[in-house]
Amino acid sequence: MDVTTTVLTRGPEDGATATDSPAPRPTVLPATTRIPAPLHVSWRVVDVSADTVRLIARLDRSPGFTAPVEVSLRVPPRTILWEGPTSPIVLDGDTREVPWTLGLPEGSRPDDDLVLLVSAGGESFGVHAEARYRFGRALTESPRPEPTGPPLPDSLMRSRE
Repeated sequence: MDVTTTVLTRGPEDGATATDSPAPRPTVLPATTRIPAPLHVSWRVVDVSADTVRLIARLDRSPGFTAPVEVSLRVPPRTILWEGPTSPIVLDGDTREVPWTLGLPEGSRPDDDLVLLVSAGGESFGVHAEARYRFGRALTESPRPEPTGPPLPDSLMRSRE
């Protein structure tokens, strides 16, 4: 008696038959897909004077992201919050802007950033975003890390196209 074994390399839902040959293995890895952030926060400066800064915090949500978000502010030392929420607030999906007015220390700008903190979370997800206002100070870049260890082969450093 002659016995024949048939192996399907793809499931019948893919339209495979017993005579199909296996699909060739890809030699190029698929490109990484970036998923857009569901929430982006930023500052819009309304007015700056010697002793006052008026700002509006902007919350831009991706379409479909309607979860309530908690918004709070980290105020630098010697800076006074004159107008706006003084404790964390929860915003629904329709609110996009929150205004604040700050009193500045006399004769100088704060040494620390004003930080807008926004977060949302649920049983199976979480989102956190920050926006910083530097009071006109230049952004200082941290030193870039220096590589250590043995040199890597060129074959690892080239893209696979």
